[in-house]
Amino acid sequence: REQIASAIDLIVFLRRLPDGRRRVTQITEVTGIGTGRLEGQVLLSDLFRYDREADRLVPSGRRPRRLLERLRLYGVELDPALFGAPEGGEEKEASAAWS
Repeated sequence: REQIASAIDLIVFLRRLPDGRRRVTQITEVTGIGTGRLEGQVLLSDLFRYDREADRLVPSGRRPRRLLERLRLYGVELDPALFGAPEGGEEKEASAAWS
């Protein structure tokens, strides 16, 4: 599990909709390995979810810290508003654990 958490940055979920179209329905960051009560579990945090009514991905309000750090190493800077969280603003906590 530690190898999975260190090797994978994002999970992109694809789904075929009832009308046959394929859509990205969720983008989730792998944030690391849990400790304490979540010992050994891979921690996940949703970044975007598909909104059927709007027919688009909507941000969860959480910035992907680990991914942003890696992108900065390559000179890539992303606008925090892309994730629905203003720079320096309050972010949501990680959302799930996978065991």
